[in-house]
Amino acid sequence: MTVQVLFSGIFALLILLLPDLVVFNRARSLSLKVPRKPYTPSNNRQADEIDVVVPVQVPEDEVFALEWTRVFNQSFPGSGGKLFISSNGRWHGNADFSSCRLEVRHTEGNGSKINNLENAILATDGGVIAIFDADSRPVKAVDFDLISHHLAESDCVQGSNITASQSLNSFGLFCEYESLVSACMSETFSSGEEGTSQFRGTNAYFRSETIKGLRFRVDTALEDIDATIRLLCRGGKIRFEPRLLAIEAAPMDRWELLKQRSRWSFGWGHLCRMHLFTVLASKKLTRHQKIRIAGYLVWVTFFLPVAFTAILILPWSTGWLLVAVLIKFATSELLVRKHAKSSRMSSVFEASSRSRNVSLFHRIWFSAQLVLIDLLKSLSIFGFALGTGSNWPATRKTF
Repeated sequence: MTVQVLFSGIFALLILLLPDLVVFNRARSLSLKVPRKPYTPSNNRQADEIDVVVPVQVPEDEVFALEWTRVFNQSFPGSGGKLFISSNGRWHGNADFSSCRLEVRHTEGNGSKINNLENAILATDGGVIAIFDADSRPVKAVDFDLISHHLAESDCVQGSNITASQSLNSFGLFCEYESLVSACMSETFSSGEEGTSQFRGTNAYFRSETIKGLRFRVDTALEDIDATIRLLCRGGKIRFEPRLLAIEAAPMDRWELLKQRSRWSFGWGHLCRMHLFTVLASKKLTRHQKIRIAGYLVWVTFFLPVAFTAILILPWSTGWLLVAVLIKFATSELLVRKHAKSSRMSSVFEASSRSRNVSLFHRIWFSAQLVLIDLLKSLSIFGFALGTGSNWPATRKTF
């Protein structure tokens, strides 16, 4: 009996931490090179004519949107493009837009974020279209040449996003640490597979014809991952470029983080229903890409909840969870150290200096919170599987 429990626990841990182990095993010397040939837009515009699209929910994001009128001039100097802000209502107060090439568009009817985004994208005419959330902004002036050369061989360039918290407490540092680990994981996959990165909803630069032909769905909570899967299944390519760094606001507290991750978990379950067989049947994806995409969809919606359930019902469940925390800590630390001296990642580590300089105890505690987040994901996915997600738009409104 003891041997069976031991092997069951080890098997559950391997399933639970499979993505971390796979990513760390793939970590190697970075091999991505910027193509020499620059991108030439098909709409007779220049590659440095970047139109920036920022969807805004009024009044929640109004302060961020007003800040963007300043950020645009600083981050996109010399660009021939414009800033497009699309909102679901009229702004309050007075704002001086005279120094910014700005177009404000108002979405009629159901002014969701996706409708705001689509409304602005259809109005653009630049050679490249950049998408940013209202609470996200580039750290420094963007490198037009870097974007142009990447887009010569891909449809989208995804920059790295680091969470910045105004709070110096443990929760704020945890959010920054999690975003650093996530950036290292993205860089690891990108170094091994060119063009199969992931659109993350902000700090992304698209070819104009690609984004206008893709369109975003309003019936899923993860419209960015949905767009990623559909683009890759069409034979498109997405590159990850950590030197295009953006800072985004952290959730206000743990309750906001829980609501965000619960919504993401429901979204993954919905995407697995919609795209699993589409991915497997795609003629544009390689066998390895199919295994990676379909495997992750199945892992996050099925194997992750099963693994947590097995650990919680097995004897010594507390011990198994502690082992999971230690393994999560070890893989995160080794992965981060693997990229710490990379010139491509230097700006990411500089922006994450606070979370990297905390004590060993705090980093272990952060790993415990990452495991806890996976546990909460599992509970959310079980709720979706039991039928909560059958009426998706109504379910989404609760978060």
